[in-house]
Amino acid sequence: NDSKDMAPLLPGEYLANHQICSGNVDFFSVLLLPEELFRATILFDQSNDLDLSIESPSGQRWNSAGVRDFEEVIIPSTLEGGSYLVEVFGLIKIS
Repeated sequence: NDSKDMAPLLPGEYLANHQICSGNVDFFSVLLLPEELFRATILFDQSNDLDLSIESPSGQRWNSAGVRDFEEVIIPSTLEGGSYLVEVFGLIKIS
């Protein structure tokens, strides 16, 4: 899932036991109804930091804090309905 165009739909409430390589980007999609609550969290136990970004159907973006820790959380506000793009990437992408 290295392509925005081929981002698989996230199944259910969570996805576990995945791995990302340094410098690699993974994309997922989430379908939301208008004003539906959405919280994106990644937890990891690696020595390499991961970060998180979400893009709305109209192009609005939310990014995780970019702090070197083992949890990233994004809770977008005032959501429109449609397909959201979730991007997970190693810290090396933004350095």
